[in-house]
Amino acid sequence: MDYEKWTRDVRDPATAATEGLRVVEGAPKSRLSYEIACIPRGWAWKAEVRSGYSRLSVPWTGPVATREDAVQAVRGFAVKCLRGWLRDWQSLRDSSYRDPKGARVLLRDLEQEGLFGWLEPEPPEAVSDRTPCPQRKEPGNDNDTRRPILD
Repeated sequence: MDYEKWTRDVRDPATAATEGLRVVEGAPKSRLSYEIACIPRGWAWKAEVRSGYSRLSVPWTGPVATREDAVQAVRGFAVKCLRGWLRDWQSLRDSSYRDPKGARVLLRDLEQEGLFGWLEPEPPEAVSDRTPCPQRKEPGNDNDTRRPILD
């Protein structure tokens, strides 16, 4: 996808419709922050993972079919980052550049599959009052409301 198309179809609509920044703290130096937004052709997400001095982020990405798909994409991105860092940090001699305890705590929280599964943090109150993404019904399926309205 070229930059102009991505800007028009993903970045700008997502920035305007974001649900707000959500943060998952693993330990003092480890955290996942992300945003999810409804865009005209589905859902978009962006995320940043930090642990120690390591940091990796992804700009607005999408569209994906459902909000749940966006949440799963964020979790998958964060889990890959944290697992990779934990593997790479084993070979580092200078421990000041790594935060394995914080990364392990954050990874454990993101992989949680208990009775309620992983619980997503709430967005800031100022954004949580925003009208949810309008949904439409798929032709031939009156119960399917997973996709946003397309103009």
